[in-house]
Amino acid sequence: MSFALKLFRFIFLSILWVLIYFSAVKIFFLYFWNFDFYSPDDWSYLSSQWQGGWVIDSLGELAFFIFAFAVLPVYLLSWFWVIRLKWSKIWQKPWGYFKERARVKRRLALDAFPEPSVMAKELLAKKNTGKNMSGRSPLHAKSDLKNIAKETVETPVAPPAPEVEPVLPKREERLEPLPRIISDTPETLAEPKYVSRIDVKYEVLQITEKHGVRLLQDLKIGKDAIDFAVLAKGVVYLINLEPVGNEWIADESGFDNDEPLWFSETKYEESPVYKLNRAARLFSSVLDDVLPAEHRPIEVKKIILIGAGSILNYADIKDVWDEKEVASYRLANGSPSEIPAFSDFIADISALGPNTQEAIEMIYTAFVAVEP
Repeated sequence: MSFALKLFRFIFLSILWVLIYFSAVKIFFLYFWNFDFYSPDDWSYLSSQWQGGWVIDSLGELAFFIFAFAVLPVYLLSWFWVIRLKWSKIWQKPWGYFKERARVKRRLALDAFPEPSVMAKELLAKKNTGKNMSGRSPLHAKSDLKNIAKETVETPVAPPAPEVEPVLPKREERLEPLPRIISDTPETLAEPKYVSRIDVKYEVLQITEKHGVRLLQDLKIGKDAIDFAVLAKGVVYLINLEPVGNEWIADESGFDNDEPLWFSETKYEESPVYKLNRAARLFSSVLDDVLPAEHRPIEVKKIILIGAGSILNYADIKDVWDEKEVASYRLANGSPSEIPAFSDFIADISALGPNTQEAIEMIYTAFVAVEP
């Protein structure tokens, strides 16, 4: 801090403290003894009473003189304390506290259970928003649809043309018929199965809502996005989905100290199990710091949830997940069938009951603290 700022701070605090302190002194003496500390008339009356033989014979009168003589020394000590104090740090503490409380309340409001009908409408709206035509805005797509419908109604349908006998060329001009290579009955192709990520998340919401288990969605822990967190008594389950809708070869070893990758026929993705482990370590350490002793212990556990994809090497990778203490479950469209059902898992933990409200608030505080 420059000398000019220091001088300004010194003058400003000194003037401010003079106004506050001596205003408080006046109020104090008026309240207890009905005596105006700055009035010459009151001091003259006090002097005349003293010269007339006034004797201090009560505790209140003795306290009056003690406080009167202490006004100046107390002012000097308090002024020195006010000048030395780091007021910026003092103001930051309550401001940070109320800011954190506001963030926790906002998170609680965002993750409160909505009605299933409301959630369904929101999910359908999001799903339809992603289907705009040719990447154009919804307004343009809507007007295009209206124009197509209008043209369909207004354009008259041409009457069928009369049949005309084909004129065949002369024998010497006739061409050899081409061999027919297309079957008269084309083969019916099965439509590809696709389950969107919104459908998967809605299924998770339905399962947890059915059993009354608290669910948090779309969390950010450090640099890792975590799809869900499920809260049960004494446990926080962090849950990541597989990249939805593909067949995957899961790998957790990595190559040359790089992040491990999952592979499909067309792409690769960073392992969701790897991100889950990294996020769980960070969140667990922060939770231990914010959690009071009376609410401990609350464990942090990890789950990889197969929503609508398939893990082709599940039999081989399961042992690796077990070593990393990552449990695996699947939804209705997940495979292989050897993976336990997520609905059975939620039914089991629902019997544990909920955490106390104080513990839940501390857990939410930890989630806010790990947000980047």
